[in-house]
Amino acid sequence: MVKVEYKNFKIVVVVLLSVLSIVFIGSGAWAKTPEQRITLSTELLQEMGRQSDVEGLTDLLKDSKGIAIFPNVTKAGFVFGAEFGEGLMLRRDPNTNQWYGPSFLSIGGISVGLQIGVQSTSLILVIMDDAGLEALKKEHVSLGADISVAAGPAGRRAGAATNSIYSYSIAKGAFAGVSLSGGSVDTDENANIAYWGKELTPEEILKKRATKSDVQPLVKELNKLMAMAKK
Repeated sequence: MVKVEYKNFKIVVVVLLSVLSIVFIGSGAWAKTPEQRITLSTELLQEMGRQSDVEGLTDLLKDSKGIAIFPNVTKAGFVFGAEFGEGLMLRRDPNTNQWYGPSFLSIGGISVGLQIGVQSTSLILVIMDDAGLEALKKEHVSLGADISVAAGPAGRRAGAATNSIYSYSIAKGAFAGVSLSGGSVDTDENANIAYWGKELTPEEILKKRATKSDVQPLVKELNKLMAMAKK
């Protein structure tokens, strides 16, 4: 009886290690440099701008206080699912339409369910007010508990924003608003130090104009999306 239990235990360990291997090896977004994250975020915005139902996103963006972009969030699991992604955040001044940052982030979470295989998706969080902005400046914030995240409207013009943060995803060409809960967003201090050359808080970073040459293509794409919004 003990031998059978030990054998079953080994099987469980092998399965769990396999899941972790899939997550760590399968996610091309992991361990990206800050500059690579900026490039991938720019490419994601370009892809979203080509979607026929992007109007809801553009309407929210023109009234936003900021945006968080996660080009690759990998989800892998067998019974238990693990999610992880790296990204960045920019603050927007609605009065001047100037962008500030970027401050770098990571997103992760655990979910329970029958999940088999690996799925990679891209996420955008549109920050609509100071509450959403302050939440994502924190070292750690739990989505759905510390701050609510609503599915962003797609395929139609957005009305007045009633939530602090709206989220969108795109996977295999499918674009949609998605509801997020149970996960968390953390400040990526190592990436911030690597990019800015010293230790800075998100509060300090998001007071810096996004004028560095490597972030200009990203700012250009954001402004292009806002120009698509209804007047």
